[in-house]
Amino acid sequence: MKISQFVRDSVLEKEIVVIKELQQFSKEIRGIGRNLNQLAILCHQGKITCPNIEHVERKVDEVWQLLNLLVVKTQRKRN
Repeated sequence: MKISQFVRDSVLEKEIVVIKELQQFSKEIRGIGRNLNQLAILCHQGKITCPNIEHVERKVDEVWQLLNLLVVKTQRKRN
C-alpha cells in the first residue's frame, strides 16, 4: 500500500489490512523474475546456452496472478 493510500484510508477511518508475509513473498518473486530476465539477456547475447525456462516463467507468472488476485480481493473487502 502506498503511503498516500494509507493516509486516505486512515483519515476516512477505513480498515487497513497489512499482510506482512506478502511483502517478503513479493520481494522473493521479483528477485526470481529479475534472475529469469538476466538469463534471457545472457542467452540473447550468446554468453550462455539458453536453458529451457518456459515452465519456470509460466509458474512465476501464475504466482504473480494469484498474488494480484489476493490483493484485489483484499482491496474489495476494504471498500
